[in-house]
Amino acid sequence: MDIIEKTIVLAKRGTTKLGLLFIDLDKFKSINDNYGHIVGDELLKVVTQRIKESISEEDVAARLGGDEFLVLLNTLKTQKDEKVVAEKILFNLQKPIIIKNNEIHITASIGLALFPSEGETLDQLITVSDNAMYKAKDLGGNTFYCESLD
Repeated sequence: MDIIEKTIVLAKRGTTKLGLLFIDLDKFKSINDNYGHIVGDELLKVVTQRIKESISEEDVAARLGGDEFLVLLNTLKTQKDEKVVAEKILFNLQKPIIIKNNEIHITASIGLALFPSEGETLDQLITVSDNAMYKAKDLGGNTFYCESLD
């Protein structure tokens, strides 16, 4: 969170565009219920790795807790770049995951927020991206949503 805060402060000094993705796994509770928390914990490690593989080295990924993640995109040239990264994350998460001889399929709902147009502080961006993530869930999950890309 400190890295994200510092990045936002630096972005305010220039014309940098940032994107914040709020990622929540779809139906993660059922995985814990069906396979146990040990498998759920292993799944979160694989999800973390797949998220990191979907973003550039300059971007920042962080687990908020449970099955929620934040991704700060530092390398946006246009708003559409955020959409491309969200699509890549969704694609990479859909690949089957094998844990303890169990083939697990996971999807996610992603909310997008853009700096500075949708918020100039981390709290504002989290609120916007969290609300957008719930709209993605309302659309059935396994998708992303952003007000400004509507």
